[in-house]
Amino acid sequence: MSTFPKLPETQVAHQNQPDRRNTRVKFTESELLNTIVVDSEGYVIGKIDSLRIEPEEIFIKLYGMEKEKHQVLDREALIERLAKLTPRKQGTFGNVPQSLDLSRMIREQLGLGPSETVTEEHVARFAESLGLSVPYIVQEQETRTDRGSIPWALVDRVGCSDFGRCVILKEPYEARKRGIEVREGVPYRSKKELEGKLVVDSEAKPVGTALEILIGITHGILVQKESYKQEETTDLDKLGKSLIPSRFHSFEDFKKKVGKDLDKKTVGIAEISSWCKRNNVPLPIRRETRVVADFEFSVDWNDIAKIGDVIILSRTIEELAQGQMSQKNLELLVQ
Repeated sequence: MSTFPKLPETQVAHQNQPDRRNTRVKFTESELLNTIVVDSEGYVIGKIDSLRIEPEEIFIKLYGMEKEKHQVLDREALIERLAKLTPRKQGTFGNVPQSLDLSRMIREQLGLGPSETVTEEHVARFAESLGLSVPYIVQEQETRTDRGSIPWALVDRVGCSDFGRCVILKEPYEARKRGIEVREGVPYRSKKELEGKLVVDSEAKPVGTALEILIGITHGILVQKESYKQEETTDLDKLGKSLIPSRFHSFEDFKKKVGKDLDKKTVGIAEISSWCKRNNVPLPIRRETRVVADFEFSVDWNDIAKIGDVIILSRTIEELAQGQMSQKNLELLVQ
């Protein structure tokens, strides 16, 4: 059995097919920012940082994200160490012991003005002046890197869905750059090689992510249809920074106070929100985008055009969905 199944369209047949690119879809410059750009083989080149528009041509400036490990201050652990050396005063804020002495001592030691914010760096410098070791933790952070520019003339398709936007180029731009051989067929891939890859349809519309290979008389892949949903959540980090160390020594101290006041054994976001409203404490809100798993569906292996960093399908998602989805799921796709 061949491990390189042929695509359903031959080169000659493809030439006789009508242009399936959706030329009516157009975007503003701002809408294209942060759009993922992949080459014709499905390899990611980067994301759109900006567009440079010249009289004869438009250029795409690209960026990438690389993960780096950084050492950052363990704020709560440091404040707890300092609290042991700092006298606590009884405050008027619901009779909560306040660490106002700590803020005052830091300002005096470092020569800060009364209106100047006491930052984590100030707290660390103050701790070192007392001979305390400053605790750090390692966090993984993403760093933005320059990926150069390419002419818009290389773009073949631009698609948009409720799972983002994608640009597909006409050429194996990134594959050549990485020294990857360009093949006519699509080799079979294991679950480990497929799982988590972004799936886009023939019009470059992001669909979801691949889950695993499906084995049968005809093989395929299982895809999870996904979408982005906007929601508001309580920003606990921001809330903590507004209360620590000015009113509490640590977030655990704050949670204990919330539990005691509300007579609750466990304290979550609902209890924290209720306590803040009761005590007229501003509750910071963070707007974030969440990925929602809508449903799963299968794609025949012959309907896969390319597999690189991204899986490119040879048909639209609406065409592939016919006959295997409920009316409700079809309506989700259309939306």
